[in-house]
Amino acid sequence: MSSTRSRSDTAPRSFTIRNDTGFTARNVFVRKAGETGWGENILSQPLYNGRSIFVRLGESFDASSLYSIRMVDIDGDVYAKYNIRIQEQSRIRIIIDDLEYDR
Repeated sequence: MSSTRSRSDTAPRSFTIRNDTGFTARNVFVRKAGETGWGENILSQPLYNGRSIFVRLGESFDASSLYSIRMVDIDGDVYAKYNIRIQEQSRIRIIIDDLEYDR
């Protein structure tokens, strides 16, 4: 019995994160909401204010799931968005209001 995949099943699962915090980011992490660990930093170089990074979630991407994003700037300040729905080709902005005061 053969199975066929639609084009949407094999399409790249990707989105963009834009740093609009006013500061340079040194780390960015993405996880499914509810997971305990953040995993590996997805940045290979600093993400300057006003710049974006293209993120591929791969086969584990599930458009029906909620995700959390954590960004750490060069001063160690943490910005986060929790329980957000990421659709294919979404554009997620991390802004100064996402700063976590109580870590």
